[in-house]
Amino acid sequence: MASVTLPRLKQALPSHKTNCLAPLASPETLAVTRNRRRGQPIPLRRCLRLLSLGLAVCLALSAAASAQLIDVPWSTFDGQTRATVCWETAEPSPTVFEIVAPGGEWTVRRNDEPTRLHSVTLTDLKRNTEYHYRVRLGEQTTPEYILDTEYDFSVPELPLDAAPFPRDALTAAYERAAREILKRSGIDRGYCLDLGCGEGRLSYEIARRARLRVVGFSTNREAIDRGRKQLIAQGVYGSRVTLRYVPSLDQLPLPDLCANLIVSGEAVAGAAPSASAEAVARKLRPCGGRAYIGGSDAGLRGWLTALPTLQGIDSRLLSAGTSRWAVLERPGPLPGAGEWTHAYGTAGQTANSNDELVNGVPGKTLEVQWFGLPGPNAMLDRQVRMEGPLSANGRLFALGWDRVMALDAYNGAILWSVEIPDSRRTNIPRNCGNACVDTEHLFLAVGGHCWRFNAATGEREATYPADETGGAYEWGYVGLDGDRLLGSAVRVGNMDREYAGWDAWFDDITGPDILCVGSDTLFADRIADGARLWTHSGGLVLNPTVAIGYGRVFFLESHSAAATASPVRKLGAEAWSDVWLAALETATGALLWEQRYEAPTQPTVTYVVYHAGEVGVVASYQGEYYVTVRAADTGDALWEARHQWRSDNHGHHIQHPVIAQGRVFLEPNVYDWKTGARIDITFPSRSKCGTITGAANLLHYRDYNDEVWDLNTDTQTEFPGLRSNCWLGLISGNGLLMSPVSAGGCSCQWPVYTSLAYRVKDDY
Repeated sequence: MASVTLPRLKQALPSHKTNCLAPLASPETLAVTRNRRRGQPIPLRRCLRLLSLGLAVCLALSAAASAQLIDVPWSTFDGQTRATVCWETAEPSPTVFEIVAPGGEWTVRRNDEPTRLHSVTLTDLKRNTEYHYRVRLGEQTTPEYILDTEYDFSVPELPLDAAPFPRDALTAAYERAAREILKRSGIDRGYCLDLGCGEGRLSYEIARRARLRVVGFSTNREAIDRGRKQLIAQGVYGSRVTLRYVPSLDQLPLPDLCANLIVSGEAVAGAAPSASAEAVARKLRPCGGRAYIGGSDAGLRGWLTALPTLQGIDSRLLSAGTSRWAVLERPGPLPGAGEWTHAYGTAGQTANSNDELVNGVPGKTLEVQWFGLPGPNAMLDRQVRMEGPLSANGRLFALGWDRVMALDAYNGAILWSVEIPDSRRTNIPRNCGNACVDTEHLFLAVGGHCWRFNAATGEREATYPADETGGAYEWGYVGLDGDRLLGSAVRVGNMDREYAGWDAWFDDITGPDILCVGSDTLFADRIADGARLWTHSGGLVLNPTVAIGYGRVFFLESHSAAATASPVRKLGAEAWSDVWLAALETATGALLWEQRYEAPTQPTVTYVVYHAGEVGVVASYQGEYYVTVRAADTGDALWEARHQWRSDNHGHHIQHPVIAQGRVFLEPNVYDWKTGARIDITFPSRSKCGTITGAANLLHYRDYNDEVWDLNTDTQTEFPGLRSNCWLGLISGNGLLMSPVSAGGCSCQWPVYTSLAYRVKDDY
């Protein structure tokens, strides 16, 4: 069960139109009332839609299986005119790749050499064009997939024949400096600041050697004007290199913590740096931001001597041949910064990043760090309750419409993206998220495997199979515990992927919306080599209830004979007649304890949460939340509580609990996590969708607008005109509040459709 290692891939961007089998919203579908009530029969048209979708999925899976493809192809973009499409076959095979542009004829690319890993590089692609492609193996052909260059966010290439500056005595110095800085820093994506850029000669040399966007600043207005004219004349200004005049390099019109790389063109030319070391240090992003400022030993030593002690900043002098560099670096995260690594924040499902830095009031203490891409077309409709964004190690991952995009959390630069047809997963309150991250990797469930991506580059490094049954199972749960990847195997055909119309709102309190997805097995793989460490198959593992902590994995497991004998794994009441809360050791899979759970007849949702030595089960049923908390080491009961929903629609009946400040927040009540005592706190009044999430001292959530609740001051504040999606689109981490746009498709009057990140005003 070894992982499959793959060659490096370029940047990617998938299309939101990838799934050619998905049904579109009909007028009848759109006419379904938004607030369906319990007891209302399912419309016949929905039954027909579901049947049609199931048949389409079966046909697609059958075709792919017959063609011996492993899961689906994936695509990357590079340079806005090229793309690479990759696919993998179960056995070494020759394949044929076919692609067609609108109104054109199919172009055929053959590879007659048998191999398992296949790729084709496409060139001269047109911008904003929807290409269709397919793969043939023998007599079998896959479904058609879409490669849409409208959503190519890769960095534009500079013209190869551009020569904006005449060659002179300094040309070689700028070229040598650019090569050395990029080699030594290892930074080739994001934003580079050239402080003291002059005409922009070093800015240009950096841009043409890396995928960085370079912004030069200078106090010399005449040099800026000359540089702009020369760069514009060669067609290289604006998209990759921008020059700006400023009165002072110590007071730039940029937020702190924004730069991946900082250089100085004037220093390479022999002048003393105009920007102070402190000003440079404050602009470096955490988790790897670096500055390389050239000069003489004496001058650089004096420049660094003036640098005050700043938390997290390392500085040194570097000699390399005849070059001298003052190097400033912010290698680690901000002290107190948190992460959002799993669907609900932590592997324990606490819905909390534990970030200690985000707090306060928008517009007063919370200020915009960046805004921009991705836009709403890159994402799924806001209503379908898919997994929200993830964040770790200074990166933000947005799960879009059959695509994954990695952004720099501190400046919003899209670092890479990958298009993966049919990789979306909806209605995760009754299932589980399909992705998680650590500092170096992104893990994504795709078909029968979990794919591992390099978090920095987007390279697909390995795949881990759910089982060895030849496509009978999909990878369900995705979670991390140290060097172990935990997963589960779900029979094919039980995942929700609907995304169109009110029927895909998944807000009902009865019917197919609340069917719970279950897994036949739960297992752990070693991340390094893919070795299967253990497999548990004691019953039907209920996917929304898997939580990790304390060296254990906790979950509800159905031992019901009716459930385990059922041919499907999206189940209602039959799954809840004989349910147990179990704890396995994550290192060995050994069953440490199990306790019977007296489940409601058929909960609307059920979650398991681990925090601080205790494990809790939260179930929603017929107007009430039921909370049961047990000791994580023994399973002994500690306390129970129940309270009423706020309402039975717009997500108020399916809220996920948040653990913050030693309390459990479950709208509209708050309990002490250790004792179960009711805390006398007035929950903010909310009337709109989404579940509440949080940080150490701040909760963030959706009402009409996005809002925050500062727990230290008991102050609620909204972001006027902004809203995230109808489940979980606003997260914290890295010392930031982050919201990749996810309100696409909303017809309400909230007009701001942009991705944003906020940071608390402070000195670092």
